[in-house]
Amino acid sequence: MSKVSQTFKLINERPEFQYTNAQISKWSNLNSGEISRFVNGTVNVSADKFTHIIQSLPKEFRTAYLHELFDFDYQTQKKVDLNLLISNASLEEMINVIEIVAERCKEVVRKGIDYDRQLLK
Repeated sequence: MSKVSQTFKLINERPEFQYTNAQISKWSNLNSGEISRFVNGTVNVSADKFTHIIQSLPKEFRTAYLHELFDFDYQTQKKVDLNLLISNASLEEMINVIEIVAERCKEVVRKGIDYDRQLLK
């Protein structure tokens, strides 16, 4: 089993998570068989599919998972001034940001999460 799958299982076994393959499948729009094979480590998924699966999970899970996988504490990182970054971004970078925001909005609506509360996080 790969470290990616092993770490995923380790984090998902925590009492605050314990997501089912059906839940992850619904959130990621991937079939539960693919999710099961990823979680059990019987197949390696592409980088794109891996990123898609991780991004579809709740923020708390993503943070715990990435911290464990990369031994990196996201909570201690300095906040980035988004206004400064965006004002200095190229047109291509700005389009990329808009696409990411649009995808995030679709995800929030798809999951039925209270939009206003989610934006405040």
